[in-house]
Amino acid sequence: MSRWGKLKNDFATAQVIKSMAVEEETQEEGVFRVKTIVENAVDHFSDDADKVVAKQASGPAADDLPALSAHRFEALKDCLFAGHLATDLDSIAGAIGAAHLYEGTAVRCSEINAETEFCLQEWGFEVPLPVEEVITPDSKVCLVDFQQTTQLNSVINADQVVGVIDHHALQNSTIVSNLPIYVDIRPWGSMCTIIAHNYLVMNKPLPKNLAGLLLSAVLSDTLNLKSPTSTDMDMMMAGILAKLAEVPDINQYCKKQFKAKSGDPSSMSDNALIEGDLKKFSVAGVKVGFGTYETASPEELYPRIPDLVKEIQYVKQERDFDVCFFSIVDIVNMCSKMLIVGPREAKLGGATFEGCPVDGAVMDTGDRVSRKKQFIPPLTAVLKAGFEMPAEEELNLPPTVLTMGENSNGDITRTASS
Repeated sequence: MSRWGKLKNDFATAQVIKSMAVEEETQEEGVFRVKTIVENAVDHFSDDADKVVAKQASGPAADDLPALSAHRFEALKDCLFAGHLATDLDSIAGAIGAAHLYEGTAVRCSEINAETEFCLQEWGFEVPLPVEEVITPDSKVCLVDFQQTTQLNSVINADQVVGVIDHHALQNSTIVSNLPIYVDIRPWGSMCTIIAHNYLVMNKPLPKNLAGLLLSAVLSDTLNLKSPTSTDMDMMMAGILAKLAEVPDINQYCKKQFKAKSGDPSSMSDNALIEGDLKKFSVAGVKVGFGTYETASPEELYPRIPDLVKEIQYVKQERDFDVCFFSIVDIVNMCSKMLIVGPREAKLGGATFEGCPVDGAVMDTGDRVSRKKQFIPPLTAVLKAGFEMPAEEELNLPPTVLTMGENSNGDITRTASS
């Protein structure tokens, strides 16, 4: 039994917590507010969180069997912890958390987004240095939040990779090593859930500000625990981390963070919106690009759809994708729309998401909000089943150049080349 506190053996499933309808009174008579999933999770695991807080306050205890957890420490000690390209909060927070736990160095593999910038400032962390400025030929690297070569920064040699900590499926372009490496992949909603869990089972002190940063990443990757990818363990860790971080009002914090996450799309260029969270997949020989933008105000993007479609066509051509999709996810109403940029996307999207209505370049993909669980797996299944790819249309796009600004919101603009 873990010394940091006995976990409930019969804790409710994620589905049960999501379905709870706990009401509390409001200031208006007769009106009740149903508690959010995050509040339910924090309440449900309150006792476990209290035990963890007490154990953390007492300091690290002697370990009867240190070798049971020491093996992972030795394997990853002094590593550079690096996330994926088009980096997000889970990969940056995970790198920082792992670096602290395993006495290594966190690095970033691309510019950070507005949500990550907000959370780093909120919890008092510096932005990790670019991997290009830190890595040497002798560096050991642990990949966090990914394991695909298509998402690997080009300065990292595969032979330098000694570990992987991730929560994604092993599908295509998975990194190959010449020697055995440390691998920690779990079917949880956030990579930072894994890191938080490791702190607890290894009986390592978790600082308040780091608990807050890890909490932020869990909330981000699980859409406040509402995503279908969220699990019992994500909910338990969220409850424990909220207590360790001393978050006074979890709902208020969620609102602040997701306001930063949705950002101000009016300040972002078309290219920044498309490239900000664009991932590349290779399925049955087909190169698939899939970007997503999560926002509390999707209606602000709708007037820009024609320009966004044009930008996707440019990105598709520049990145040599066979197909490229982009979803606009409404994080308030938990629904999405997917942009269709050509006949290939129209046919593949129609075969994958049968019955979803299409209006021009927009497919209404209903309550699908998770690229990892609700978009990529069905697309993969259709492609692997022998989907016949139609011929690509000739777009004859005029030549352009991209100009990159300095801020993390991605003020990257495309202009016609002279």
